[in-house]
Amino acid sequence: MNLANATLTNIATPGAADAWGQVTYGAGTTVDVRCLLDVPSRAQTMALAERISQASAVLYILKSALPGGTTIAPRTKLAVTIDGGVQQSFEVVHSIDREKSGGLSHWELFVKVTK
Repeated sequence: MNLANATLTNIATPGAADAWGQVTYGAGTTVDVRCLLDVPSRAQTMALAERISQASAVLYILKSALPGGTTIAPRTKLAVTIDGGVQQSFEVVHSIDREKSGGLSHWELFVKVTK
């Protein structure tokens, strides 16, 4: 069974903010990782409230599919191609590291669309 509906193609971590508060991003890390893009559930919206109020989607990524040591924090920019669609850019507004013994450890990333 394939539960993925998108492909993560780039992860760009934020640099330090300049004197005006503008954050710059490097080229990022190119990856080719299958993932699941969905809307936040009612339970997630209730439990996380303000932390995900700006999120328009949630992205689930198996940690084992990412390069070793990859961490994904808020403000990280992601390039994702939805199956049958075009690439979209997202910014992480809230991230949860779901570490599970026995497998299926994953990132649960609440994201908003960016330009």
